[in-house]
Amino acid sequence: MANGFLDERTPFDSLGLAVANWQQLDASAHFSAHAFPALIEFREGVVGAIGLRASEVYRTAGENQCARMLEEYGHHMTWATPDQESAFKEEAASVFSYAGLISSITDRLGGLDDFWFWIVWNEGLVDAHRIPRFRVRKDIVAFTDLPPPRTGVYLPEDGPYGALQFAWTGGRGELIGASSLNEFGRRVAQQIGRAGLWGDSAGLYEILDRNRAMTPYDWSYITADKAHIANSFVASECFEDRPSEWYFVEVVEGEFEEIDGTYSGASNVDLRPDRVPA
Repeated sequence: MANGFLDERTPFDSLGLAVANWQQLDASAHFSAHAFPALIEFREGVVGAIGLRASEVYRTAGENQCARMLEEYGHHMTWATPDQESAFKEEAASVFSYAGLISSITDRLGGLDDFWFWIVWNEGLVDAHRIPRFRVRKDIVAFTDLPPPRTGVYLPEDGPYGALQFAWTGGRGELIGASSLNEFGRRVAQQIGRAGLWGDSAGLYEILDRNRAMTPYDWSYITADKAHIANSFVASECFEDRPSEWYFVEVVEGEFEEIDGTYSGASNVDLRPDRVPA
């Protein structure tokens, strides 16, 4: 796409510089020299990452670096028509968003919790009513900080709110700490209910309002008119990472199940506190 635009618009550089008061950074030559190489590097990085999958190695896509280079060196697209500029930026945003989901899953720095999965679910990337059937293989066990016995998705042992992880047998594919609800998070779940996590804006704002002392800034800038973003602030205090035993999640080939279309599905979740040995 960028190639086509550059081929079409490059002849106009001299005219724009001569009579339209363009600066050098407004010209397609500037984009070609400083921004376009970032696209090439991004493409080569993705091709390399796809090749590594054959060796059971997975890595991030590099979309943040490419997006930053485009923003820094290619944000002046005076050389393109308004329609071309709009189409290019829309396509780039779509690609980087898709790549960002892959990077989030293959990044070993954490950050995937129940709230993250709720956000992804609500982006409508899968059929919300008919999903593949899975089974948990408790005979295939993995442990935090160790590579798994098989490449794939793993479920932590500590309850329904533990976030799934993708782990692989190649380099840097070990499982990290399991993200699950802490004490505050369990109280939130009991008050809101599974169906209310994380879309009950009014209920979550009420919880935020009652617990402002939890943070040094008291969430003072989150007022009633911003209740729709209360979920992200409450969620930031709801999770903790801890070592876990993990079980392999296996896709049952060719089988599907019908669900009610919500993130929580049709099942009931036991919210009773865990038993603690004396």
